[in-house]
Amino acid sequence: MQSVDEEAKTPRLTRTKSTASTSSKDEAEMKSITSSKEAISEDLDKKLLSIDTIQEIPILEIDDNIVDFRLYTPLGGVYYYDALKLPPQPKFVKGWRIVQLKDTGLQTCIYPPESTKEDSPTPDEKEGENPPAPPVGITIKLPPKALFFEQPKPARWDPEGQQWRTDGIYNITFEPEEQILSFKM
Repeated sequence: MQSVDEEAKTPRLTRTKSTASTSSKDEAEMKSITSSKEAISEDLDKKLLSIDTIQEIPILEIDDNIVDFRLYTPLGGVYYYDALKLPPQPKFVKGWRIVQLKDTGLQTCIYPPESTKEDSPTPDEKEGENPPAPPVGITIKLPPKALFFEQPKPARWDPEGQQWRTDGIYNITFEPEEQILSFKM
């Protein structure tokens, strides 16, 4: 066995790569990369040319009646209104008060009412036309501590579009001294 000093003194032979062989190898790699890029671009061009029609992306139209919550903030929560059917009214006969009792309680009705073709039109109505339902008037007393710099904007929920809308609401009045907002819909 050789000692540690002898190992340090003995020359070791190592192989080194020549610069000529390294550069030719790099050139070969570059050629293969370039050829693979060309093959990919040719394949992509063929696929693009094979598409007969390109479907257009639908452009969403911006509707002015949709409430943008980046511009407006809900205040006071959400008010939920239902139209209710009146219960049977009492009748007075010979000093007696007759009241029909029902176990159903209050029932909601669809507003505006849907009419059927069986309804007979009045003389003022044309055949096939239904008179519009009268508007519902709503008056809300706003919180006294709220300060409004502009008129509040009421909105309604559209269940089909899943968004808040301002169309269908008109005759909006705001009395800042009394903090009362009135509108019809």
